[in-house]
Amino acid sequence: MDWETEDPGETAGGDAPEQSGRDERRHWGQYFTPPALVEQMLEWVGYRPEADLEQVTLLDPACGTGNFLVAAAERLMTHGQARGWSRARVLAALQTNLCGIEADPRVYIEAEARLQALAAALKTDQPSPQAALDASNSPRFQLRQGDALALPAEPRYQLVLSNPPYLSSRKHPGLVPPASRKGAGQRDAYLLFVEQACRWVAPGGWLGLVLPDAFLTRANAAQARNMLRHAFTLTHLEHRAGVFRAQVGTAVLIAQRVERPAYSMLPWRRLDRAQARQRQEGTRGAFAGEVWRQQPRAELRYLLGAAESALFTRLMEEVPWTPLGNLVTISRGEEVGRRASRLVFAAGEDRVPVLRGGEDVLPFRCRFAGAYLPRHLVKKPLERYQTSKVLVVKSSGRLCTALDEQGSIALQTLYLLHPRPGAPALECLVAVLNSHLLRSALWLYYTAYKLVQPQIEQGTLASLPFPLFPAAAQQELAALAGQLRFSFQQEDEQRQPPSARAASCGAEAGPVQLRQTTRELTTLLNARIAALCGLSAAEQALLEQFPV
Repeated sequence: MDWETEDPGETAGGDAPEQSGRDERRHWGQYFTPPALVEQMLEWVGYRPEADLEQVTLLDPACGTGNFLVAAAERLMTHGQARGWSRARVLAALQTNLCGIEADPRVYIEAEARLQALAAALKTDQPSPQAALDASNSPRFQLRQGDALALPAEPRYQLVLSNPPYLSSRKHPGLVPPASRKGAGQRDAYLLFVEQACRWVAPGGWLGLVLPDAFLTRANAAQARNMLRHAFTLTHLEHRAGVFRAQVGTAVLIAQRVERPAYSMLPWRRLDRAQARQRQEGTRGAFAGEVWRQQPRAELRYLLGAAESALFTRLMEEVPWTPLGNLVTISRGEEVGRRASRLVFAAGEDRVPVLRGGEDVLPFRCRFAGAYLPRHLVKKPLERYQTSKVLVVKSSGRLCTALDEQGSIALQTLYLLHPRPGAPALECLVAVLNSHLLRSALWLYYTAYKLVQPQIEQGTLASLPFPLFPAAAQQELAALAGQLRFSFQQEDEQRQPPSARAASCGAEAGPVQLRQTTRELTTLLNARIAALCGLSAAEQALLEQFPV
């Protein structure tokens, strides 16, 4: 999801109550943090009842209804009561150590009420009239209704935990004061909160954040990631789908403000939707701090190991290449949007055939499924579609490319690639873009870090390094792409009912034989590209482990 342009109503963040109206949540970019995640984060930062909590200060600069503060208060009360503290001592710790800031006055009131209810539940330690009077008074907590971004930030808190609001700063200019808004118009408010939260953490203190997974690699988050890289040591990275009802993946980061060890490993866990539904543990690994330091914009490409990083670095240095955008123009198909419901599945004089990304475009071939669009809904020049073009599926985490020579209209879920002067033949472009090498690179560096609704950004596609092979090699690859297209088309025909199959000699081949032919051609194509790039057998095996 594009965090600079998408509707913030489809994002998540902040600790607003579930019963709040959708319009209110959209306005403030708020969704509540699940209690189980709050408890887990408190564990990770060492805020446990058995620890010495009396002097530990905790701040949530976007506290919402106070999920982090209430959970911390319960642990602090358990800690004090287990040690025989008086009610006054427990209250003093609660009032001194737990701090929160919230911009929404409605939600701020609820956070304060929740803390007041906890305080009221504390038993008095002496049954005297004065004690009863003191117990009836509402204690004051360090909660502030206002904009955390407008306040001076000093490194004074041992713990800063937050689920900041995920909304565009330019959509809510009042959220950012004029003095702090300069240069922030193209950024998202949650990034400003991340930077502010970093400034509040005392030396040796801990930072815990619940963020959209766009934070991991998006360019607009580079400044915030750099603050983390330079001043903190990351200790946990959880990448999860299904944390919020909103269609967004979540990155949970835990970091300590200490000098990073010379060699450090960052433990990570990845939990996609299927794993979450099946209550699995997900995938675990470790990300080398050295690889993180090498990322130009401090990208948290946790799946990129040292071996993969070294491989792609070597290829960039040794193999001639150019950004794909230098070889082709890249445009999008028809912005049909909600009008997609007007697609019809019968030909007509006023209808044009349509290809849809993810349904009709598969590796190496297009599979027209009989969808048509009324001609008057086509707003872009017909010449864009009528000429031969390479189509790339946009709404996917995998690089999927095919050649269209039929002049079909493409919808907005597809990118259209037209060759610039001097570009390789279109079939060669299809061959290289569908290769294991480029599909692995795109997945490892970009699309793997968006668990929910992954997509290929146009800028990412334009910057994709495209290897420049000699003319004879380009012709060979183009021929292989043509053979693969034919082989895949034969397989597709075999899946159709016998009456619908095309009358061709190739269709007479059995499905097992066709699949074997396709596998052999695919292996040959990837081996040829690997040889042209100088990949060793071990390097080829390294790339083959990724699900591309």
